[in-house]
Amino acid sequence: MREHEKRVINERAELLEKIKNLNSFLWGSQSDQLSRVDRNLLVRQLEVMRDYESILRKRIGFFDL
Repeated sequence: MREHEKRVINERAELLEKIKNLNSFLWGSQSDQLSRVDRNLLVRQLEVMRDYESILRKRIGFFDL
């Protein structure tokens, strides 16, 4: 495996953990403390993170693993 492929795989793994944590936060009681604007921004951030993860997954699919 080439170095940049390792970096992409590691980046995706880290991103998946961040997605999981943000999703848990947004569905937990802690997010009740947020303003509507902050909550909406975090929901949008989560959507973008999921889009980015999808791109990384597709790139990894082209690697010769």
